[in-house]
Amino acid sequence: MVTEAQRLATGTGTSRARRPWPTSTVTPPSTPAATPTSSAPSTTAAPAPTAAPPVATKPAATPTATRPVTTPPAATAPVAAPPVTTAPAAPPPAATAPVVPAPAGVGGSAGTYAVSQEFDTPVAQGSWPSDGRAPSAYPNYLSYPDGTSGKYFPSKVLSVHDGVLDWYCHSSMAAAVLPFGYEGFTYGTYTVRMRADQFEQYHIAFLLWPVTNKWTHEIDGPEQETSEPKPYPAVLQSTSPSVRFQPAGQLAVPKSWNEFHDYTWQWAPGSLTFFQDGVEVTRVTSNVPDQPMRPVLQVEFSNRLAEGQKPDPRITGHVQVDRVAYDPSYTMAVPRS
Repeated sequence: MVTEAQRLATGTGTSRARRPWPTSTVTPPSTPAATPTSSAPSTTAAPAPTAAPPVATKPAATPTATRPVTTPPAATAPVAAPPVTTAPAAPPPAATAPVVPAPAGVGGSAGTYAVSQEFDTPVAQGSWPSDGRAPSAYPNYLSYPDGTSGKYFPSKVLSVHDGVLDWYCHSSMAAAVLPFGYEGFTYGTYTVRMRADQFEQYHIAFLLWPVTNKWTHEIDGPEQETSEPKPYPAVLQSTSPSVRFQPAGQLAVPKSWNEFHDYTWQWAPGSLTFFQDGVEVTRVTSNVPDQPMRPVLQVEFSNRLAEGQKPDPRITGHVQVDRVAYDPSYTMAVPRS
């Protein structure tokens, strides 16, 4: 997966090329974000930044391990590599939300999390803040401000209704949400219950990204083009001398994401396991991240579009999240749907 900020192009096998981070076209707010009223995860997370971190770039691969950016990505390997995605934008300096540490000892049974966000308070279409904040009912949440990278417009795209957080992709606009602000956590069990319409020219990348904004690893899933019926999970590894996905190739989950399912990462020292509805899809045991990572719920433009091309404004579709949950335990029973 990659970035808009740093787009990785698929090469033969798993090599990728990269480009610099994008910048927001909207000046971030100068007043602090609302004080949270509920707990959000933070185990070994770094403190919230008071200024935007320096622009970061992914480590350069050796000349023999990269290919020029192509659109759509080339797929010359026998097994197609996972599609290229866009990594989170650098945080605005003032749009940070403090995170309250998760209570110690909470969790440990299926469905019991230290933090569980249900979307019970409606937010009308057009009422989501445009400046990177979130509505007062969801004080720990942040988003990319309107105009970021020319594609993220939370005030036009996001709403809450019928118990779900809804991305209404239309008029060549998408949005990205940070459930726990720019803070993150190290290890634990993290679940997103979500579904997506099947529509063209957009891409979903629900991921965990280093809180330092210095790319070393990213934990991806569910991720895929919205035109595809099933997403995939993968851990994008930074290894010398090349950058590669693990597991290699595209590994689809068993069930379509056009209906609601639970997608769970269970992240422990030395292992990462991805589940759909409590059923293990893949496990990785090498080069596992050991630094704080922040969740990002990112809906963006398709990687199959030409460079700089936007989705057809007539195309519309919805991506919906029913619940976001986290527990610092990485041995708890994963809920089954």
